[in-house]
Amino acid sequence: MSSAPSTSALKADIGGQDEVDPDLKSDVCAADRERVELDGRKAFFRLRQQWSCAVIAWISCFLIFHIALTVAIGLGGLDFLQYQWLIPLITVENFLQIVGMGYVVVRFLYPGKALALARIRRTS
Repeated sequence: MSSAPSTSALKADIGGQDEVDPDLKSDVCAADRERVELDGRKAFFRLRQQWSCAVIAWISCFLIFHIALTVAIGLGGLDFLQYQWLIPLITVENFLQIVGMGYVVVRFLYPGKALALARIRRTS
């Protein structure tokens, strides 16, 4: 099984010639475009992996904080009797953070799936 020559090898081959075969030149340009596309996709997947790890870390910290807060309130370590508005505020804030993280995940990390979900919602 033979592999395709690299673009740098093709460029070296045509570098010393005065007249360049138009087909060869177009092949080199097509190979360059494909290389740029592949490099861009690789960079996107690396970025997607970083974002995924960051979202997982954020969710973990989020859960640990709220478990600790719940335990502290349950054991009587924190008393909110004078601040009864605080618990509903924290609950609403938690809900909005979850919705916001969901939005980021769906729209940025998986844009194709978000579009597919939007199409499914429109048709149903």
